[in-house]
Amino acid sequence: LQFWTSHYHPDCAMLWCLITAWSFAHLFQTLAGPNSGYYSLVTMLDDVFLAAFHVIIFSRVLMGEEVPRDLDAVSMILHFGNLLKGLIVHRKLGPLIIMVLTMIGDITQFLALMVFFV
Repeated sequence: LQFWTSHYHPDCAMLWCLITAWSFAHLFQTLAGPNSGYYSLVTMLDDVFLAAFHVIIFSRVLMGEEVPRDLDAVSMILHFGNLLKGLIVHRKLGPLIIMVLTMIGDITQFLALMVFFV
């Protein structure tokens, strides 16, 4: 919905209000079950940032200003990360996504180690 709104109706405050409400509903769901084992601190921070970004975008559109494209882009990246986390439980895609995320984490750790020693 955010992708469609951002591209085709960026000035529609009602759609941004719906996106913001959805974001807060997901945030409350995440905060309601912190000890479930599925949500981590990173997941909760991710949802807090998404809700904050959506509030900022909604308030800007409500005041008649343009959508801040940097916040829109960052929130879309966070949404993509959430989709990947949600697909981990998929029977066929889950192991592949876990493997790719592990590889990216290993490469990041290796590069951080190399930067430290160089």
